[in-house]
Amino acid sequence: MKKSRKTIIKIYIFLYVSIVIGCTARSINDPGIPMETLKEKIISNGNENAYERLGIAYLDYNIPQEVMIYSTIMANKYQSPRAYFYVYYDLVSAHKNGLADMSEDLRTIAIQYLKKSASLRDLGACNELGELYLEGKYIPKDSIIGGKLKKIGEKRWEKRPWYYGIFH
Repeated sequence: MKKSRKTIIKIYIFLYVSIVIGCTARSINDPGIPMETLKEKIISNGNENAYERLGIAYLDYNIPQEVMIYSTIMANKYQSPRAYFYVYYDLVSAHKNGLADMSEDLRTIAIQYLKKSASLRDLGACNELGELYLEGKYIPKDSIIGGKLKKIGEKRWEKRPWYYGIFH
């Protein structure tokens, strides 16, 4: 009987310590730097590392519009290939059925961001744009361009598979 009581006490102590440590531990997505500092670095000099860390930090929040603000800054002001892709991705994700639900004007803008990202050799954008060309949906069908872009885009898994889709 004594042994089982000791075991129960040990279990309670273990659970208590686990809860205390778990409640005080910071999120795995916490950048370790104040988010305002990251935002300033993005706005003032287009810091890619700050942009990536901010995107990861926002995984703890459900505020895609705010991430898109910084993606737009990084794309339009600093010509970041990844940011162009994320502007496209955020626009598509904001609509239940993606490009199909968008107005023609908004769809054109989204695809322009995707094309710009692919032209700057973002591998995720190349893959996505390649699919659109192969499907011939929303842009003229072109299996040659689509195939080439898909081949380029497939390299993303060889280089940094964890990086693609990390923000979203």
